[in-house]
Amino acid sequence: IAVISIASLNMSLLVNPVGLYQVAKLLIIPFVCCVEAIGYGRRFNVATVISITTVVIGVAIVTVNDVGVGSTTILGVIIAGVSVASSGLQQILCGAMQREYKLQSHQLLAATAPVQGTMLLIPGPFIDAVVSGSWIGDYFLTTPALGVLVTSCAISVAVNVSQFMCLGRFSAVTFQVRAEGS
Repeated sequence: IAVISIASLNMSLLVNPVGLYQVAKLLIIPFVCCVEAIGYGRRFNVATVISITTVVIGVAIVTVNDVGVGSTTILGVIIAGVSVASSGLQQILCGAMQREYKLQSHQLLAATAPVQGTMLLIPGPFIDAVVSGSWIGDYFLTTPALGVLVTSCAISVAVNVSQFMCLGRFSAVTFQVRAEGS
């Protein structure tokens, strides 16, 4: 699920305007709430339900507007939907696994990251070739580009570690609200 989440979030950013990409990520909160309510019997107070309903209505307005003016395609909306569902499920499962098996965040991350990386490394260059029109091996690596790559990787590791730390301590809903609030 995590691999689908990563790939679909990147594809959504590629095919959708940045605004729709960001707004669609807000739908992870109501998605997680629905899954937790249906699957785990969690109940939410009226204020939370009203807030979530407001978010969903806002996302619907933005999406219909973007599709109407032609800046977004139906395929883009579908990819955004897949990214919402897969990201929400991944966050719920990470938190559940950490609690069930009493794992620290770094233990779960160390166990899953190599598998996820390998799974993304195999189709990645081919997808990149289709999207960019050139093979990754043809790219001329410069020192500044290498610096940006290393910095990006370091930030990615830090974000993943902090995400796993939060998911082990808070619910996926709390994690999403805190992440969007920052």
